[in-house]
Amino acid sequence: MPQDRPGHWAPTAIAADGDRVLVTAALGGDVRVWASGDAGATWTVSQVLVRASDVWFSTALRAGGKWLLAGGSAAGALVVTGEPGAWELAPLGDGRILGGTVGKAGEPVLFGDRVEWNRGKTSNRSCSVVWVGQGGWQRGELGCPAGRLVAAMTLDDGRVVLKGDRDLWVRPS
Repeated sequence: MPQDRPGHWAPTAIAADGDRVLVTAALGGDVRVWASGDAGATWTVSQVLVRASDVWFSTALRAGGKWLLAGGSAAGALVVTGEPGAWELAPLGDGRILGGTVGKAGEPVLFGDRVEWNRGKTSNRSCSVVWVGQGGWQRGELGCPAGRLVAAMTLDDGRVVLKGDRDLWVRPS
């Protein structure tokens, strides 16, 4: 891990691609990415300009030849793609991204949840959401199960599996 990182910048997502390593951290609306091209021997830091508050990232992936950072903010689900120093922001609407994987064709598959309120707005429940990046982001609703989604992985045969506390979703290859 980068040693010059101030203590209040706690890492929230880490990814590696060969000797390239990426570490993300956010403090309010200030987002930083530490990058290493030599397996962590040296680091550079870049700022990600996000116009939102309470930003956090849960996931970092390498997809489509770019880095992908995913999480949320007070405004909803958030994806940032690119390379250190050249980041592009893509707000994905209601919800938050909790994890993800890269499908067989190199497309990111992200999962998360959103809050659904009752008519009187006196109580709510968590509903599962999936986003797939195939030439733009496609959003899918997975219902409001008692348990939440906790993990995603791509199997050797290309199928994407989303695991919940009680449920399992499988996307064909």
